[in-house]
Amino acid sequence: MQAIFGLIKNNGIFTINNGVEIGSTSGAKVRSVFDGKVSKVLIIDGGGKVVIINHGTYRTVYANLESANVKEGDKVTAKQTIGTLNSSDDGLTELHFEIRFGKERQNPTDWLKKK
Repeated sequence: MQAIFGLIKNNGIFTINNGVEIGSTSGAKVRSVFDGKVSKVLIIDGGGKVVIINHGTYRTVYANLESANVKEGDKVTAKQTIGTLNSSDDGLTELHFEIRFGKERQNPTDWLKKK
């Protein structure tokens, strides 16, 4: 996992990353981190499919999906597969993952279990 969260300086240009990128293989299963209800499933140009799940006052965002196995309104459980990761030519790709508390960004590296 690349812990690239928050303000990033690259070649003198500052950008903000609201989440982290988690490397995996193309087509890998993407799973919900906690029980919740799917609030949105959408497509973003250059970002593949996106699934947003509400967990009470928290919300998680999963982007760069090839497919989504859920739809708006579905209830999901922790570790339930919600989609598959986008394909790439080299067989490796990254999930963009965010955690929000209301409108406040949370650093996902503080929440994810290390293997």
